Amino acid sequence: MEKGNYRKFLLMLSVSSVIMYGVMSLNIDRFDHVCLNLNWLYMALLIVGPMALVMLMFMSTCIKDKRLNG
Repeated sequence: MEKGNYRKFLLMLSVSSVIMYGVMSLNIDRFDHVCLNLNWLYMALLIVGPMALVMLMFMSTCIKDKRLNG
């Protein structure tokens, strides 16, 4: 996997985090109840961590440099 692919991977995880944070706010009745919720941020990051590991496991054939994968 080239360095550019790692940047795409991090970008994909970042976009997924933002989308998951947004999906958690769908339970709000009114727009004026929207605020920064650290619990939702924490949960979005907890979801992205295992998702990243699963993606790395399934994409192991694409990964050339095993050192960068931790």
